[in-house]
Amino acid sequence: MSNAARATGKKPCPSALIAVMAHALLVVLALETLVAIPALSWELFLPERESLSLYVGVIVALFLLSILFVLRDRIGKVVAAFSAWPAKPSVNTRLWVIWMLGLLLRLVWVIVFPVTPASDSATYLSLAHKLIAGQEFQVAGLWAYWPPGYALVLSLWLRLPLQEPVAIATLNLVLYSLTLFAGYRLAERFAGRVVGVVAALLIALWPSMLMTCGVASKELFVIALLTLAVLLFTVPDTGPRTWLTRTGSGLCFGAVVLTQPSLMLFPVALLAYEIIEKQGWRRVIVHLLPFVIGAAIVVGPWTLRNEQHFGRLVLISTNGGENFYRANNPLATGGYTTRGEIDLENLDELEASRLGYKYGIEWIVANPSSFLRLSFWKQVLFLGDDSYGAYETLRRNSNQTTNTYILLKGLSNLFWLGVWTMLLYCIVRISPPVFWTPGMLLCLMALFYLWGVHSVFESSSKYHLPVLPFLAILISNGVTMINKCVKEKGGLSS
Repeated sequence: MSNAARATGKKPCPSALIAVMAHALLVVLALETLVAIPALSWELFLPERESLSLYVGVIVALFLLSILFVLRDRIGKVVAAFSAWPAKPSVNTRLWVIWMLGLLLRLVWVIVFPVTPASDSATYLSLAHKLIAGQEFQVAGLWAYWPPGYALVLSLWLRLPLQEPVAIATLNLVLYSLTLFAGYRLAERFAGRVVGVVAALLIALWPSMLMTCGVASKELFVIALLTLAVLLFTVPDTGPRTWLTRTGSGLCFGAVVLTQPSLMLFPVALLAYEIIEKQGWRRVIVHLLPFVIGAAIVVGPWTLRNEQHFGRLVLISTNGGENFYRANNPLATGGYTTRGEIDLENLDELEASRLGYKYGIEWIVANPSSFLRLSFWKQVLFLGDDSYGAYETLRRNSNQTTNTYILLKGLSNLFWLGVWTMLLYCIVRISPPVFWTPGMLLCLMALFYLWGVHSVFESSSKYHLPVLPFLAILISNGVTMINKCVKEKGGLSS
């Protein structure tokens, strides 16, 4: 076992091949991000020169990589110093200070930048008010197009004796707290307390999460509940208690997929984690069964409601096929478009979903090269921007590019560029078997899952938000290992 593994008491990666493949995949994602960020930034300022955006991205990425190479030793000392501060006494005190700092920054943000609900936020609030009034859950005759999870949560929260903006901000502060402490505990379980504290600091200061605090955003709910679901699922086997934690994990995950159905196949990553942990098939089944039961308890009533209304099985929502076709047709741009080449808007929602999948698959089969080019651009949209909070707060309603918005968008993306650059530096300087434990592999699989989904479906920066805590854990693990290697003077690749 490596020194890093002994330090945390965690299992190393069970296979050198898996570790090398994981390393290579993360390097690819990091390089793609370093190209994508300047490419999309170029489009913001010079949209008429869109064809040059990827060339600009490649040039900027090569420039950053050259700086990393030339200054690699100095950067190593800076990274080591950054991860050294939580190793001192009073780790718990530092964690609470981090939590309060994040709380204070969010309070200041929502006071300085009040938000008027628009687009998806306005729709979810409208649905929540319908539920409070005892009305049917539907929009313009669409009974299952909008997933119900977030509207149900809002309908409970808005019953509190608070003004709506205050209620939304209070809910988001609760979700922030849940994300931070669940992220800390998950990082601590996977790699130790120091990694947990660094991950908590990143979560507290992450601009896209901080700047979304005043927005009625389902993304913050998904971030918190998905992190908690993984935390409960990965509790070490303790006999009967395992059934309780895995059932709790399933309950949280059920709430996640009722809010964002694209995460429905995420349990594949949890299954892979169990297999990598070498639990044995019998124990894997025993662990997954209560998880499935918990998820079914949450999702089941909504599925029954859909079956009663449509007379056929609709697990959660009917928007999948239409979204799939809008993302895969001759008019597709990679991001959101109002319609495809064939307009499905006037069809019954079930028929629109069925035909959407049919037409989308037909286009992919007939145009494989166009599909691959479009998939790459979807990956650029997924990784090339992290200013969702700034956009929703400052530009969604006005649709104007103000200096304040440009500044905050720039700060958000500078942070995004910085964390990916730091992660790339760490994974290049640390050998794969040292870096990859089963827990780190699970964090990578979470990121890779949504990257893969939105290489096919519609893409944008908001779709990577659910896995930000897992990315924070990967980065924290890397910088902490750099610090250990520097201390031990054993070389950064030993």
